[in-house]
Amino acid sequence: MHGLLGGLVFAAIIGGFLLYAQVHLQESSGVIVAVLFFIYFLPALVAEYRHHRQKLAIGILTLVGGWTLIGWVTALVWACTTDVEPPLTEFEKHLKRNQTT
Repeated sequence: MHGLLGGLVFAAIIGGFLLYAQVHLQESSGVIVAVLFFIYFLPALVAEYRHHRQKLAIGILTLVGGWTLIGWVTALVWACTTDVEPPLTEFEKHLKRNQTT
């Protein structure tokens, strides 16, 4: 129940912001929507940037549960955990570039 209430409050704030943007800032509303999309998908972007092993699951959680504040924060914290793929060595990069499929 607490998560649902937080999600509704979050959605009301975003909805009110979008309504304000549509009424008062019609020229820049596209930019505002783009920024809100960036913020909404920030956990998935962080997971992708950090090469997180669970980036698909984090992306799905962000997409499905990101509208609740708890789901969004959970996805962001999960994306910041240390379960990342180790960086490739120069030799591994060379092998990956020259692989034949």
